[in-house]
Amino acid sequence: MLLNATGRPSVDPAEIREQVVASLTARVHWREAMARLQEMKVTVVLEVGPGRVLAGLARQNGCPATTTIFPVGSLRGVETAAASV
Repeated sequence: MLLNATGRPSVDPAEIREQVVASLTARVHWREAMARLQEMKVTVVLEVGPGRVLAGLARQNGCPATTTIFPVGSLRGVETAAASV
């Protein structure tokens, strides 16, 4: 998972939990996160939460049109995204 609170990826569940909470109240590192996505040549992004605001911001900040962005607001959204990849 790419963490907005740090602008870097993590696979550690404890760190992810901590940083997701931190991102609700602290400055997020959006530009750093978008640059990291481009460096990693990510082709699929899951937008977790309601709406599609982050998808629009990602497109405005250099996320290429070839990247597929799935809105994930529920378990069904995760299942739909997983089936499409």
